[in-house]
Amino acid sequence: MMSKMTNICKVTNRTAFGCGILFSLLSVGCKKELDVLDFSDLWKLPEVDENGVIISRDPIWEVNITKKGRMFTNVVPIFHEKMVIVPAEPVEDTGMLMALDVTTGEEVWRWNDDIEGYNFREFSSREQFNRKDNIVIYNSNNRFCAVNLDNGTTLWKDQREGRSNSNSLQVIEDHYYYPFETAADEEGVFVHTLMRGSIHSPDHEQLIDIPMDNIQLWVNSYGSFYAPHVYVENGNTKAFLAFSENLDVHKSQGLFGYISYDITAQTYDFEKVRLPDTAALPIVARPVMIREMMVISAGYFMYGVNKHTGELVWTRRTFAGRPSYGRFTTAAYKDRLFAGNRIEGLTLELDPFTGATKWIDTDTDNRGSTDPMLFFLNDVLYFIGTNGRLYAYDINSGKMLWKLKNSVFRRDSFISMQVHNGTAPDEEDMLVACSWKNAYRFAPAR
Repeated sequence: MMSKMTNICKVTNRTAFGCGILFSLLSVGCKKELDVLDFSDLWKLPEVDENGVIISRDPIWEVNITKKGRMFTNVVPIFHEKMVIVPAEPVEDTGMLMALDVTTGEEVWRWNDDIEGYNFREFSSREQFNRKDNIVIYNSNNRFCAVNLDNGTTLWKDQREGRSNSNSLQVIEDHYYYPFETAADEEGVFVHTLMRGSIHSPDHEQLIDIPMDNIQLWVNSYGSFYAPHVYVENGNTKAFLAFSENLDVHKSQGLFGYISYDITAQTYDFEKVRLPDTAALPIVARPVMIREMMVISAGYFMYGVNKHTGELVWTRRTFAGRPSYGRFTTAAYKDRLFAGNRIEGLTLELDPFTGATKWIDTDTDNRGSTDPMLFFLNDVLYFIGTNGRLYAYDINSGKMLWKLKNSVFRRDSFISMQVHNGTAPDEEDMLVACSWKNAYRFAPAR
């Protein structure tokens, strides 16, 4: 009975909308023209809920990207030239990457190089910092490769001594920077380092060791270092690095620290500064830079730090005392700070210079264990929720615009997406989202 009622509601929403248009046409004297109008498209109108939020809409195109089963390659789509590169099923004859024509959705090329030892569930690019022009760099643990986006060929691949618990490559000019744990010493201890590699070859080098104190050894390490923020300022390449140190793992206590290193000058802007709190969760998100401020999301705390001096400017303790609730994903857009929280289903804008809330929305359906990635296009914030829905928010009002569902079956929910701002005269703004089986191109919300 519930299913029938739901279907009735869907039809009623669209019928009411269509009837409204028909009434408007009649009221302005268009009755004699109705025989030449095609109302079939009225049934393709987006489906909305009782709050006016779009929950279903037809895509411009839909393409099956798995053929034989489900897709486990967690790669964020990439727009390049007239193509969008999406993940594909990691088996020999289907490929791990697939390039689609953005206009038609037709296949252009596939990439499926044999990189021995890859765990393809980890093969990912969680952000779009791992690409320059037609070259994209991927890694899975200690295995690295570069792919030519023009034609889907491998430029180089390499396996390195050591390990990485992060897929957090960041490309700056002709180099990429990444966290790495060098091969264990005689006592079996791994040292956390910042590394630099060439995007054109397997060449790489170690830049600095992360200054962790030897307080408590846990899983052959004294702490964790996940994602550097590297940037260029006044001609010099600099790295702002935030990391965690083990204090008492058994009591879920860790320390947080950060440094700023001038890679070009090979000097420190400031050496290690300790944050005042302890927490169970490590720092896993890349610090977000807005003007002179670096925002660190650490456990259930968030901090604003002056990137030049290391001064702690503000602290936000949203979930103090509830360590598992505190992991935020943060992102900058137009010098504004936005965040999403996976446990409470929060989406919010914060003042990057004070940490104060500007607007906040809570969706109880969007709770789970996946950290959302945030995307922006034309003042709309997009992300895939933990419930597999594609959300869109107006960043100026905080109003939810979309909560798109892909399927009633969670196994085919949305898992990744990307937006494209068409800057050339013949380019369109675009949005592509991928489920476990298919890729979809949608018209953006704005």
